[in-house]
Parts: sequence; structure tokens; C-alpha cells
Amino acid sequence: MFGYDNFAKELSVIANIIIELPKQEEIKRKDNSLNKRVELHLHTQMSQMDAVTSAKDLIKRAASWGMKSIAITDHGVVQAFPEAKHAVDDLGLDIKVLYGVEAYFVPDDEIPEGEAGWKKIKPYHAIILTKNQKGLRNLYELISISHIQYFHKRPRILQSVFEKYREGLILGSACEQGELYKAILQGKSEEKIEKIVQYYDYLEIQPLGNDEFMIRDGIVPDREALKNINRKIVELGEKFGKLVVATCDVHFMDPQDEIYRRILMAGQGFSDCDNQAPLYFRTTEEMLAEFDYLGSEKAYEVVVTNTNKIADLCENVCPISKEKCPPVIPGAEEEIKEICEKKAKELYGDPLPEIVQSRLKRELDSIIKNGFSTLYIIAQRLVLKSNEDGYLVGSRGSVRFIICSKYAWNNRSKLTSTTL
Repeated sequence: MFGYDNFAKELSVIANIIIELPKQEEIKRKDNSLNKRVELHLHTQMSQMDAVTSAKDLIKRAASWGMKSIAITDHGVVQAFPEAKHAVDDLGLDIKVLYGVEAYFVPDDEIPEGEAGWKKIKPYHAIILTKNQKGLRNLYELISISHIQYFHKRPRILQSVFEKYREGLILGSACEQGELYKAILQGKSEEKIEKIVQYYDYLEIQPLGNDEFMIRDGIVPDREALKNINRKIVELGEKFGKLVVATCDVHFMDPQDEIYRRILMAGQGFSDCDNQAPLYFRTTEEMLAEFDYLGSEKAYEVVVTNTNKIADLCENVCPISKEKCPPVIPGAEEEIKEICEKKAKELYGDPLPEIVQSRLKRELDSIIKNGFSTLYIIAQRLVLKSNEDGYLVGSRGSVRFIICSKYAWNNRSKLTSTTL
């Protein structure tokens, strides 16, 4: 039942009786194919309010199925990269993570004139994968720029900006929200469609169930129309020598997990939340069955051969620097020493008592030797400026050593070197 929680000061669910139900036996799917596919379009919980599965669980599942690689491509962000890296390392998994993003892409030739013309058009989706460490750095640059300079409802990547940082990156045409799929759907000229194809590094097709909403909405007449769009993309790939890959556009792990995404979408007011697309992580056999209308040979090519070729283009990269890479303010080390020694002498006199001097040295050494001087100076300056302007502001951690030292001095007779 719902009730008002006087402690939390908000409406809460209040449980009077809790009954534990036996866990339903899960149907554990296995990938029994000799040669495995690679998923190149996959969302984790970091695709905010859209996907429901952690990077760790998805990677564990792919590894358990014997897949050699798996891509992480969240919407506009890269926050899942550290979890993905730790999942592989901590669990000792023999699998390569392909680090990427599903970008909100804005082609230059569609931007209206004016300084903020990019705000006026709806961006396309595009998949960006990193080939090497240089590409990873460039991807991080693009993510930062998209959030700081070109954010409008979503973090947008302008084509001209992408070109500046394209080294080490692979560009895929993405889903039905991609530039190529929309051009075909809207009946654009062959010249326009072929120009789009030539810009992308590889082309993407997805299971029919992913796009069945277009049948419900009257955008296309039937499943055969959806098949024909995928066939068209395959033909374009053959014509222009572009790899065509079949992806799931994963948003949850297993078919029954659609209910969790249904809840997410209902909370956002989507009227069609109960008509969930089957955006689950498929085995190789399941994907081959999805594309059997292309013929067995072509189905195997797009599901297995080409996805592995794209994965092979990508090196094993590390998304987390082994170095701390803290910011640098020249003279920060000397400044923090001067500030702390001056304050300590105000509190305890000059010369400082041995117990205070020893503790102060220990704390300063920890800060300076680990490269944190600038971070502490930034905190100190922010707090000082705020206090001077009349705001009561504190800084936990950066002044803790002074508090500890004062406590130690006042209670020196009760403390041992161990407690210090």
C-alpha cells in the first residue's frame, strides 16, 4: 500500500506482509554454433532510461557463449567503459571489448544557415567504434565536444567535427534512425542514397521485430517491406564494397526481460510501452534464423563473417589510463605547503610540536607524491572565494588533516602512534 513516510517526507510503498515466491526456472539459452557472431550494437544501463542490463552481465554472457568480442555502444555516452574493462580483467574473461557509442549524428549538408542551425534538425543515429588507442582518444574528444558545445536535448556530433577526429574510428550506419535507413524509407534519390553509403565504413541491418512498430504506425505495409529495406542495404553493400553486418540493437539480456524496459518507457509516458521490440541479446543460431530470407550463405556472411571482420579491425584498447593524469597548476605543491604550515602554526605555535609536524608532513607527502596538490588547491580556492563572498561553504577531505592534527594535539596523552 502507499502511505506518507514521515521520516522521508514523501509518499512511499509500505509493505505490511512480504511473501517470498519460488524463483521461476529460467530458460538458459546457449550458443551452439561452431563459429560465433559478434554483437556490434549494444546498450547497457548507461543508455539512460532506455536499456536495463549491466555491461558486466552482458560481457559475461557473451564470454559464456564463446564469443570472442562484444561492442559497447551506449547512447551518446561512454560511462560503461570502466565497468566493461574491469569485468574482463577481474573475471579473467577471454573476450575483447569493442569500445564505441551510438552517436546523435548531424550531417553538415543538412544544417540550416545560422550559428545554431544544428539545433533545428533531428539528428541521425550512427555507430562509432574505436580501432585503436588513438581512436579512443578521439572518441573521448567527440563525446566532450558533443556535450559542451553541441548539446541540444541530446549530445550531438556534427559531421565536420567528426571528420576532424575521424582517425582511428569506424563509422557504422546504425538502425532505422540512421541516415541510410531513413533515406531508403523516405524514397530519396539513388544518387543521394549512394552518397550516404559511400560515407560510412560499414552498413547495418537488424531483425524485423526491431522495426515492426513501423507496420503498426502505418509507415510500411508489412514485414515484406521491412525485408526489402534490409535487402536494399545488402545490395548497396555489395555494390560499393561495404561490409553489411547484422546486429541486435541489444537493450536487455533475454526475451522475458522486456518487462523491465516496458516499465522504464511507461515512466517516461510512451504510449506504446507495452509493444516492446525484441531487443534481446541473440545467439548466433537465433540471428541466422532472423535473416534466413537472405539465403543461408548471405545470412552467414552478415551475421558471422562480417561482424567478425569488423571486430578484427579493432585492437585491444584500454579505456582507463594507467596514469592518474591529474590537472596541473604551476606551483601548487609549494602553495599547499605554505597554506598548511601557516595555518598549523596559527593553531599550535611556532615551532610546531613534533606530533603536529609529523602528522602534517605525512598528510602533505600523501597529497603531493600522488599528484593531488592541484586538486586540493582548487578546492581551497573555491571555498576561500565562497567564504569571502559571504557563503558558508566547507570542503570535506581537503581540510581533514588539520582537524585530525588538532584532535591529536588536544588528546595527545590518550593517543598512541598506532591510533595516529
